[in-house]
Amino acid sequence: MNKIVLLFLLLLNISFTISSEKRKPSPVLIEIGKDKKVTLQDFEDFYRKYSGNTNVKLALSKEDTERFLDMFVKFHLKLTDAKGRKLDTLSDVQEEARQYRNELAKSYLLEQELTLPAIKKMYQRRKEEIRARHILLKLPEPEETEEDEEDEENSDEEKPQDVDTTETWEKAIDILKKLKAGEKFENLVEEFTEDPAGKNNGGDLYYFTTGQMVTPFEDACYSLKKGEITKEPIHSVFGYHIIQVTDRKKAIGSVRVSHIMARFNSANPAPDDTMQAWKKISAMYDSAKQKRVNFATLAKRHSDDAGSAANGGDVGFFTRRRWVQAFDEAAFQLNVGQLSNIIRTPYGYHILKCTEVKPVASFDSLKEELKSQYLSSRFSDEKATFLESLKKKYGFSEDKTVFLALVNMLDTSKVLAESAWANSFTEEVRAKSLIQFMGKEWSVNSILPLVEQTPENQGTELIEEEFRVALNRVYEDLLLSEEAKTVEKKYPEFEKLMAEFVDGILLYRVEQEEVWAKVSVTDSALESFFNANRERFRFPHRVNTSVIHVGTDTLANEAYQKLQRGIPFDSVALMSNASILMRLRKGNMDWLNADQDTMTRLAWTMEKGTYSAPFLFEGKGWTLVYVNDKDSTRRKTFDEAGSEISNAYQDAEAKKFELQWLEGVKQRFAVTVHREVVEKAFAKKK
Repeated sequence: MNKIVLLFLLLLNISFTISSEKRKPSPVLIEIGKDKKVTLQDFEDFYRKYSGNTNVKLALSKEDTERFLDMFVKFHLKLTDAKGRKLDTLSDVQEEARQYRNELAKSYLLEQELTLPAIKKMYQRRKEEIRARHILLKLPEPEETEEDEEDEENSDEEKPQDVDTTETWEKAIDILKKLKAGEKFENLVEEFTEDPAGKNNGGDLYYFTTGQMVTPFEDACYSLKKGEITKEPIHSVFGYHIIQVTDRKKAIGSVRVSHIMARFNSANPAPDDTMQAWKKISAMYDSAKQKRVNFATLAKRHSDDAGSAANGGDVGFFTRRRWVQAFDEAAFQLNVGQLSNIIRTPYGYHILKCTEVKPVASFDSLKEELKSQYLSSRFSDEKATFLESLKKKYGFSEDKTVFLALVNMLDTSKVLAESAWANSFTEEVRAKSLIQFMGKEWSVNSILPLVEQTPENQGTELIEEEFRVALNRVYEDLLLSEEAKTVEKKYPEFEKLMAEFVDGILLYRVEQEEVWAKVSVTDSALESFFNANRERFRFPHRVNTSVIHVGTDTLANEAYQKLQRGIPFDSVALMSNASILMRLRKGNMDWLNADQDTMTRLAWTMEKGTYSAPFLFEGKGWTLVYVNDKDSTRRKTFDEAGSEISNAYQDAEAKKFELQWLEGVKQRFAVTVHREVVEKAFAKKK
């Protein structure tokens, strides 16, 4: 583990690791030497962080408690030894902490000011689902000039262009007036909407929750009550929307469903085809409803969905909008144990049985998913707004004439990483003030070194658009760094975070000296270790498969028919796979764990040299699988085990040296662990 890894790990744990709530005094759990006392609260914080479980109440088993308590004691013994050696006073350690403090503070600031409030808001929205319909008016396409056409020929990037939206806005306002006058929403959808799907369903968008619609649309919907219509058109990347919320209700969370399917033979089945499927599903529905045959048994014997049939029709847990609407709507109307009516989807007829329902998961369970959603879809816009507020706060402004003078002097034959990239700027323009910030003027000469030192700017092309981005990165850093100067005052818990970071540096240093520097790897040692631990190195049950994976059941059925006509699987895979890479590999997946997913589990039940019928694979497309070979669990050879042996050997050696080291630390520092404190606390929680 190096310094960069330490920083990365700490940044990962910035969120939610420290509570700002005032805590009651916590009982002492560990005493090391004369002065160090570690509390139960410290242990609970440690458990939350390193178990990945924010609910301490779940750590009830004696084994679990002992395991984490052992880790916790070792952690503090190592830290005590490092500080006993005065590693924390070393100038390079202190300099390292100073260097990273600014980066940590900026990240923490954005986390607290933007990310955390946003995902808490998203979680509250996740508890509710909304159904809405809309009328979409697309914005006019920008008119291309000769200059635009010339730029297009020389660039692969699409440049944003301004368009006049006045006419579209006025049209949207007229539609709102018609709605206020009493005209029916569905009639106006049919007449005006430019959403192709909306023409056929009255503009209905079905149920959704946070993160499933673009932000302006979502915000508008969550501001409306059931039946209400937006007071003005809502602008998004798609155009202007007029929205009506048709339902708001408590979100179910996720459901687990098993199903039996009678497949159509094509995407546009003939009447005879649908009649055959109907007869088949009707017979199975009657058996399932009368409970003459167990539902799972029926699915295994008769369902045309090969992917779920082997599991008794089980498709696992899923949330709203995972499957096609007809399937989804039927599933979310069922109670546990309830059977659906026969439903039709584009793929065939289905009977559904609900086997389990889960409420919306806790905030702690969903926070990483929500955070990922937020960072990918909303963070950049909200960060830009935040930076604009900081510009006003700190009196930031840029002299546009100086910026344009710099642009006109850029040497477009160079990139920013080259040492002489700025030689084209004259001394006169270098001396000019480029920005005002914190009541001071910053010259071009004071900004250029910052442009060079910003890692993301390396390799930037010296053209106006790219140079603007490079400068904006510098401005952003100046603004955030200034705001982050007071982060300890605004968020006192940041001080603890910095202390944890320094502890991480100390642990890294002392473990390198006492453990990893002593681990020696030789060929003879590895071979001896392997021979003594043969049973540790095993293959699980494995399958060697080839697949054909396509986006629609029509394409899947076409591939299936080719196989039935005797065309070799690898030839069909070469022609049919959606992925170019999989075409080049002729669909070959090589060896996979037989219990890896639905596809491998199905393949394990098949005979070598056979292929499956098409099945829907985890809601991401249609798959046919061919079994090239199967291999039951067995020991690995030395060559097959490869790096596993080295990793296992080094771990074993490290544990040996760690044990010797800690025994020495215990001899220098008296250690008392009050286990009864933990036992009493967890017994009370239980």
